[in-house]
Amino acid sequence: MQNGVACGDLNLNLFARIECIRWIHTDLMQRQVKAERMYSLYLLIKKVLLFLVSTQSKMAQTMVHPQSLESYILVENRCFEYSVLKKRESYNRSMGSHRSTVIYKQQLFRQLTFLIKVCQRVSCSSFVNQH
Repeated sequence: MQNGVACGDLNLNLFARIECIRWIHTDLMQRQVKAERMYSLYLLIKKVLLFLVSTQSKMAQTMVHPQSLESYILVENRCFEYSVLKKRESYNRSMGSHRSTVIYKQQLFRQLTFLIKVCQRVSCSSFVNQH
């Protein structure tokens, strides 16, 4: 474990880094991911950040605010932004004949694992670039 909470071999603290969130966003935009999926992913990242804060609060035995994490405000804003877009897409779909998709827990876990691997890649490359 490196400075915080690790889940198995996955370092959840990477989600607290704003450059990781920006890199994830850029990658998802290039893949043309729809707003519904973006909202689900950002909501999942927000939950991970809240888990990190609650763990830090327990360890410090004092209240740690989510805004103390570098990426929290960005993630919260993206959640709101994609919530609005998701509702708009849902409305537009209801006017047409498109089927909505459901993200299952296994898919969310795979996506979380993918996002962590991406963050680790960014973390390693930024470390190499700095030295």
